[in-house]
Amino acid sequence: MANDVLYRVYRRRWPMVPALFFGLLQMAAGVDTLFTHIFLPASPSPFTTVTSVLLILLGLALVGFVAVQLFFVPPLLEVRSSGLYLYITESGQPVHIPWDTLKAVELGRPGKDPSRREDPLCLVLRFTGSRVARPSTLVGVFHSTKGSLYIRASHLPGAQHVVERLNALWKEYGGPANDKED
Repeated sequence: MANDVLYRVYRRRWPMVPALFFGLLQMAAGVDTLFTHIFLPASPSPFTTVTSVLLILLGLALVGFVAVQLFFVPPLLEVRSSGLYLYITESGQPVHIPWDTLKAVELGRPGKDPSRREDPLCLVLRFTGSRVARPSTLVGVFHSTKGSLYIRASHLPGAQHVVERLNALWKEYGGPANDKED
């Protein structure tokens, strides 16, 4: 109970919707060409049959891939009373960031010069020192330095809202390190 999930952030899912519709369209075209001939009139031939079967199989594969991405992919990050859990490793094991090691949560760019437009906007997690053990193979992290992780804001649904929510939970459960000092 003490370590229940307080907040989850999933990767943006809407970019997968066009792929889902394209897979369904492929399947419909394959079925129509193979059986009904309502929309795509075709003469029965071995080439048409093979093409129809391939369209159906490719459509099924695409719809299956999109279904897995939409419904079975873990969240990008979870917030618990003990800290943040980032699912950014190849193994799927989360990187745990305790509240007391977190120094700041903000939006920013990984480059030092904020005028560089080619750098993407990122969710920046800054740590006190380098006390967070980070694996060498990070997935979904744009940039990593000794004391920070940069996660592309384009992966997050509403990055500003995520930052505000994380800061509110951080203040409630861990609090900024500077607030605890006199």
